[in-house]
Amino acid sequence: LVSDEDGTPSRGGDTLHCEVRANDGVTVGEAGTSESVTLGNSAPTGGSVIVGPIPAYEGTTLICTGTEAVDADGDTVTWLYMWTVDGEVVEGEESETLTSEHFDKGQVVLCTATPTDGVSEGTPVASKIPVAIQNTPPQITAATLSPLEAARGEVLTCNAEGWTDPDPADLESYTYQWTKQIADEALPIEGAITGELTPGDHGLLPGDTLSCTITPIDSDTTGEAMTSALATVINLAPQTPSPSLDPDSGAVGTLFTCQPGSEETDSEGDALEFSYQWAVNGHINPEATEAQASPTLL
Repeated sequence: LVSDEDGTPSRGGDTLHCEVRANDGVTVGEAGTSESVTLGNSAPTGGSVIVGPIPAYEGTTLICTGTEAVDADGDTVTWLYMWTVDGEVVEGEESETLTSEHFDKGQVVLCTATPTDGVSEGTPVASKIPVAIQNTPPQITAATLSPLEAARGEVLTCNAEGWTDPDPADLESYTYQWTKQIADEALPIEGAITGELTPGDHGLLPGDTLSCTITPIDSDTTGEAMTSALATVINLAPQTPSPSLDPDSGAVGTLFTCQPGSEETDSEGDALEFSYQWAVNGHINPEATEAQASPTLL
């Protein structure tokens, strides 16, 4: 029996009976009626389950979607949800969504959904593709270089700003690359792979400009690199000389030599040259510019 006399398909809760009449070839007897039977509810059958989005990361909210289940009674089909992470049931999570507070990178999430018509439940259906939670690359907001002017013997320090990584188990880590700017080209400075650099140790000279690039890295992947502003290598002026006259006494005809000082050096190791000026009674002779002079000529 597919439908009643009005063409309405039978469904759970309907009653049916059968009637039988006997016919002896001449006369049809009265109908006998069976007991009525009430049809039971039919549970939904079939269906498919999909979990997304893929790929998924720490911070992703997963959505489980059940579709295509059929109910023989024509009842509306809804779905009941169960989530597992690495094979363990997530207790208390029975909605179609699962937030990342319940999983971390490297774990596998599966959704099992059961179709129901509100009375009976069908066979549970597992999601077709398990979702493996991927690693999220770390990020930084900037690379800062200090100071922006440094002598050859001073230390430049490169620092990362604004580290973020939603994967709680990942440790903060960086790689460094220093470059020297020549015209429009940035050339790597060999051996400069830490967060500090002394320009003189790498052959940099006054007037050279350089920058550092920091790349955030976790145990699996690297994030987007950030490059600092340019710093300039400056020159330090030589120390003030401590001159003396040789000899330390004499007459107007004596030839005096101006000695700049026997220990005169440059803090950065540069070769020194000296310029001279002579004065008598405080009056400078602009033409006397040699290391030696006689008072008769001044």
